[in-house]
Amino acid sequence: MRADIVWWDLSASGQTIESMREYLREESVAAFSAVPGLRFKMWLSDPDTNR
Repeated sequence: MRADIVWWDLSASGQTIESMREYLREESVAAFSAVPGLRFKMWLSDPDTNR
């Protein structure tokens, strides 16, 4: 089993949590669904810290 945790701070990126959600819905979910062996992927957000 493998677990990767990535924590993005969007403050200096010009992106927002909502823009990232849109990207996930429109592009990223489909790309990750094609990864062989991937069983579960989860995205979390914290609006209070823009992460």
